[in-house]
Amino acid sequence: MVCNTWGGMSEAKSISKREVVVVRLYLASSHERRELLFRRLQQWEKLKGATMMEAVAGFGEHGRAKGDSIPAIIEFFETPAAAEKVIEDIRHLVDHIVSWPAQESIVS
Repeated sequence: MVCNTWGGMSEAKSISKREVVVVRLYLASSHERRELLFRRLQQWEKLKGATMMEAVAGFGEHGRAKGDSIPAIIEFFETPAAAEKVIEDIRHLVDHIVSWPAQESIVS
């Protein structure tokens, strides 16, 4: 038995870990194009989950504000092989891709 965050007692939980790649996609395109890409990630690429965020403000490499084309950011994580496949499939649809290795902890 372990104490949970609400002060009660619960059964001990196990934690398993797996290597993943976190992928962040930047899009400065129209809202409609963003939605199409997001739907593609879910339906064609079969991602288990993804999050789309719209930036409030931003600037580019030259330090200029980009108020007229604030990017949307889509982020997901997958196994390294699955992430690489998705990146190759959608590379031509996005403006910029950043990815990095991470570790997912699964509590069961």
